[in-house]
Amino acid sequence: MHKVLEALTALAFALRTSVGYLLGGGYGLPPGHAVAVGTQPSLEEMTPQECWAKLSAGGVGRVVFSTETGPGAVPVNFTVQNDTVVYRTAPDSVLADVAGQKVAFEVDRVDDALTQGWSVLVTGTAKQIPAGETLRNPGEQADPHPWPTGRRDVWMRVTSSGITGRALREAGNRRRCSTLSRWECGIDRASPGCGARRIRRQL
Repeated sequence: MHKVLEALTALAFALRTSVGYLLGGGYGLPPGHAVAVGTQPSLEEMTPQECWAKLSAGGVGRVVFSTETGPGAVPVNFTVQNDTVVYRTAPDSVLADVAGQKVAFEVDRVDDALTQGWSVLVTGTAKQIPAGETLRNPGEQADPHPWPTGRRDVWMRVTSSGITGRALREAGNRRRCSTLSRWECGIDRASPGCGARRIRRQL
């Protein structure tokens, strides 16, 4: 148990967060409760290519539309096909009713551990995909696989007229840690005190 705690402490140090957070202390709360430690992250504009790259894997985003009482936003599972956003919805849903309307589609990612993240906004027109139309990549890759139960066989696409995005990143140049191939722990990999190296020794 002592070794496990040492490993968690080293991981928390490398990620600049707390052991409590790693153990799920923030579960169920909106993201953004962490406080930046050290260098304050900088806000940078992303290129359209970077924005589409962020969305390319699909996931969950929000369709933003106008209603009689003001703006509305509904989360949906989505995929990206040929620089268009694709989602499925129910025939009698508000997301099917927006066909032909100008909408926005927003996706974001917040990393509390690193106090970093990004946000992408697609603007365009929502259109219903005619039954039987073949998408560019039919099959599993094209299907957004909605999480909610129920009939959701109306396929919709948001044809983009513009895409913008911003990323909150650590200021300054960082070297990728050779020990953690997917993480940039912010500590010089040549440093004997690298938290990632301690993690590898302890696990």
